[in-house]
Amino acid sequence: MARQYALRIAARARQDLLQAKAWLMQRGSGSRGSARYSRINRALLDLKDAPLRWPVGDYGMRERPIEGHCIFYQVDEAARRVAVIRVYGPFQNRSQP
Repeated sequence: MARQYALRIAARARQDLLQAKAWLMQRGSGSRGSARYSRINRALLDLKDAPLRWPVGDYGMRERPIEGHCIFYQVDEAARRVAVIRVYGPFQNRSQP
């Protein structure tokens, strides 16, 4: 089994995740919102195993779509590190990643 990549989540991406959590877990969202948020977190953790699976997008970063959100990240293959830069929600302005 190949060695996993180290995962680093930037401060801005952490804020994005907190906003996604607040939206998806708001009162009345029930188990569906919780399940969606769990899948987003699982997708982040999956980047440790196979970060090269997702393509490089328009901003020169890899983009992992999940549950209407998009995880923007960079991979340092030599150091075996993944840096999550942003986690955009559906219809969110992505002009400044």
